[in-house]
Amino acid sequence: MPVKLVRSTPSAYQYPLLIKQLLLTPLTIAPDQEITYQGKLRYNYRTLRIV
Repeated sequence: MPVKLVRSTPSAYQYPLLIKQLLLTPLTIAPDQEITYQGKLRYNYRTLRIV
């Protein structure tokens, strides 16, 4: 079966969308936004960068 490649659109990301990118963007936009895990752990993006 031949493989069909789909071309990316101009608006597509030029780099792989990684967890690192998902965490760096809020660091620049809202560094003091709180992140909560199961109501037990609380960080903001600025603190999470250091941890």
